[in-house]
Amino acid sequence: MTKRIAFLAALSAVVALFPAQQLLRAQQPLSGILWDFNETSAKTVHDSAGNLDDPIEGLTWRVPGVEGNGLLFDGYTTRITRAADKVPQLKGGFTISAWVALNYYPWNWVPIADQNADDQIGFFLGIDAFGHPGFNLSVNGIWRQLTSTAVLPLKRYSRITGTFDPQSGIAIYVDGKLAGSLNVPGEFSQASGTDLIVGRIRNPQQPYPSWLDAFRDPIDYSLDGYMDGFELAQGAQCGGRTGGVCKSEPPRQRRYRDSSTSFGASRRRPVRRILCEP
Repeated sequence: MTKRIAFLAALSAVVALFPAQQLLRAQQPLSGILWDFNETSAKTVHDSAGNLDDPIEGLTWRVPGVEGNGLLFDGYTTRITRAADKVPQLKGGFTISAWVALNYYPWNWVPIADQNADDQIGFFLGIDAFGHPGFNLSVNGIWRQLTSTAVLPLKRYSRITGTFDPQSGIAIYVDGKLAGSLNVPGEFSQASGTDLIVGRIRNPQQPYPSWLDAFRDPIDYSLDGYMDGFELAQGAQCGGRTGGVCKSEPPRQRRYRDSSTSFGASRRRPVRRILCEP
């Protein structure tokens, strides 16, 4: 009888331990984000680093990626949102990286990843209207802006990486090669109360240059192209998942054909979607 009571007591202790372990895991801070876009759902994307599902908004579908699937952004409505309380807290250096294949250059700056508040705190990794990648962030309370002179090709995947190192500052890499740097060592200030938005502008903007365009009011738009292998990680790593070692990666080429749509006829250039041929 005594042995039976001891056994039941031990079993109860083991059962009680599992919820506590689950709660402890839930309370641990997230260290990063990793989306490979290999899901089949049109509504969510799975973060394998944090074991979370994040919502996809707008029109999109799965397309051939660098490895497996990628995600198509329609140029107007598509975006991924990570709620502010689920964004990893970035301490010290960090890296943001993604494969991007542009269908067209954007109307104005468009984010690959944007967690900034009024261009004062946080970070913004994106592409300007001429295809230049840029990485902006708050260092020592000052909004620092770095725009590369490199021009991204159209209809071809390129690996875009932004890094911040407290000792050396900000850097941009394209396909593993340094494409710009800014020597601003210091402390990064994160916009912790702001959602992370991927692939679409946070607030309406005027197309650039506004005086040449038919639009008189700001518009909403998103990335027009593909994305694959998005990563946000602690530590400054020049090529994303390269263990901190800078490797030169050639652009990933695929053959594309354009499929015209009636969507957005007022745009200054024809609106087309990229479809990959096998």
